[in-house]
Amino acid sequence: MQPRAVFSVLGCVRLHRKVLPLLLVIACSVWSQSLSVSVKLSLDRSQGPLDIDRIALGQGGLSADTMWEQREAEVRALHPRLIRLFVQEYFDLLPASGRYHFDTLDKSVDLILRTGATPLLSITFKPKVLFPKVDQDVVEPEDYQQWEDLIFALVRHYREPGGAGWYWEVGNEPDIGEDGGCPYRFQPHSYTRYYQHTVAAIRRADPRAKVGGPALANWTSPILPALLDFCAANNVPLDFVSWHVYASDPLAVRATIERVKELLKKHPGLARKLYSTSGTWRSRFRLRMPAFSPVLWRRRPGK
Repeated sequence: MQPRAVFSVLGCVRLHRKVLPLLLVIACSVWSQSLSVSVKLSLDRSQGPLDIDRIALGQGGLSADTMWEQREAEVRALHPRLIRLFVQEYFDLLPASGRYHFDTLDKSVDLILRTGATPLLSITFKPKVLFPKVDQDVVEPEDYQQWEDLIFALVRHYREPGGAGWYWEVGNEPDIGEDGGCPYRFQPHSYTRYYQHTVAAIRRADPRAKVGGPALANWTSPILPALLDFCAANNVPLDFVSWHVYASDPLAVRATIERVKELLKKHPGLARKLYSTSGTWRSRFRLRMPAFSPVLWRRRPGK
């Protein structure tokens, strides 16, 4: 059986005159590849404006290089609101106790700023000074005070030249560890403690900073409800909840959003925004820029 693609367009009541030709181009392209296509237009239903810039970009932890510098103009033309960046081992932020190194990271951050986007920095590293043993199950630093001092210095470094109010994500796929490009594999109790120390340092350096996590590989991990309960019970800030979706079906992506919203109903004071900060979309129309992954975000109703 040939694969069947179903397109459902639920745009505003006023359909821009350029949309129909675009759909025809897409349909013809698909048909030329011997696919059976069903196109459904629902012109009588409105779901609000299409904020295309909510589909943002993210650079994974492949290296400390400014990987997409040659595509700066093209990325700037997309007008992304956010660009997510792994803050990982490659940047060597703490080469020695009490000595900070931000010059390498500055290059990637400056590149993001030149596009007009706001950085979303994912804290995903274990300095050798504080984590001398290479083990994904050793998840907390030997000295939390030194860790907080480092995070404070990092956030202050970017706050002072105008970086107040940036987004700081605590961890990346902490539920699966090294399999997800994260040097630590947390349990719920260790993640909440680590999160508390980290965001305390972030907020001391920048009271306007937006903090969140846990950037799970699987939203069903017990880390998420543990984090929500912990933050609510201990008055720990949580401005956004993030997780990852590895699916091509828009309905599957939507389902994860609805399920996370259900978890948040018990904690109405937490997480004004929801982010899917990484994922894989398998499509014939894929972005031919492997340095990036998609970042999707959604504001919670009433927030």
